[in-house]
Amino acid sequence: MYQVPVVSVAKSLTQKESADEVALQPDDVTPPLSGHCTRASLRLIATSDLHASLMPYDYCANGPDANLGLGAIAQQIADARGEVRNCLLFDNGDFLQGNPLADFAATAKRRRAHPVITAFNTLGYDAATLGNHEFDYGLRFLSDVLETAQFPVVSANIATRLGASPARDETLVPPYTILRRQMFDDEGRAHVLRIGVIGFAPPQIAEWDRDQPDGRVHTRDILAAARAWLPRLRAQGADIIVALAHTGIGEADPCNGTENAATALAALPEVDAVVAGHSHLVFPGPGFVASAEVDPVRGRLAGKPAVMPGHSANHVGIIDLRLQRTSHGSRRWIVADATARIGHRSADRAAATAALQHALAPDHRATLAWSRRQLGATSLPLHSHFATVSASAALVLIADAKA
Repeated sequence: MYQVPVVSVAKSLTQKESADEVALQPDDVTPPLSGHCTRASLRLIATSDLHASLMPYDYCANGPDANLGLGAIAQQIADARGEVRNCLLFDNGDFLQGNPLADFAATAKRRRAHPVITAFNTLGYDAATLGNHEFDYGLRFLSDVLETAQFPVVSANIATRLGASPARDETLVPPYTILRRQMFDDEGRAHVLRIGVIGFAPPQIAEWDRDQPDGRVHTRDILAAARAWLPRLRAQGADIIVALAHTGIGEADPCNGTENAATALAALPEVDAVVAGHSHLVFPGPGFVASAEVDPVRGRLAGKPAVMPGHSANHVGIIDLRLQRTSHGSRRWIVADATARIGHRSADRAAATAALQHALAPDHRATLAWSRRQLGATSLPLHSHFATVSASAALVLIADAKA
């Protein structure tokens, strides 16, 4: 069985060091003044369930659509970044599958990076996690795609081999990473913040993708994996921990193996913020019923800030953390306050969209040529008038042509 190479957690700690990070080592920080409360702000921006929706184009309708694609929210991301000094950008999974662009990228012999990875590299994503649809084209394809990512991809409950406990699993990708980022406090002093990023996906992947020809993966219950890895992440020095949870918002006390574990995950003491997904809903928002653990107005799950930014690039999630310097234990910063909200598409999208479209232009042109090719011709009239009550020869023909 083909196995995706396992990347060590230690290696992932240094995957995206900038010049600023090299200049400032993890413990080379400005000490707090005696009796002074040092505070700083950190913004987290997140996308989820993009399903390869990148360009302002509807490939199925064969025409442009300005409201489609990551390009439609690229300016929103740029604006959200520009409003603050400290910011991180994440994706929450299900980015590789979902439209003809993705299908073409999965079947063509490629020398370029996958278009989604090109888009993420262009926009400067800081980290991502895997969703269930990342496995639709097989493990070898997924491995090849991730090789060109200029950011860490993490998932704590997907393994190539299960160990005696979750912490002994050989995970498909690193279970977590620690991003070391230069951050400025309210008074302009520089610090290095250590942001732990851990990922999760629905454990049902093991069943949904069990027929892949190039190998299977094994999965763990999300909460079991979280309880195993989160203490290690904190012990390795993470000041703040963000859970990229490709899972829906479910019960506060779910059964083992639940598909929707975001609420219970947020309740774990190590977690500071949650990005949820998978169910294609929008949180905070009116689509959720308020409960003791779910606040759909303020964007809270178990009291922690959380977002679920829809699907297909129709929204972006924004979490603003107010951090306070502390000297208790190994943590140097704690979350003193937070807000969570959903950002919508920006009317002014020229600059950021243009850069993304330029980077993706070769993939877009190749997809159009592939999707517009003629597969055959018939002189017989075709109809599907009775397709709801009996077999339709026209639809069978179309299905055979697409196979």
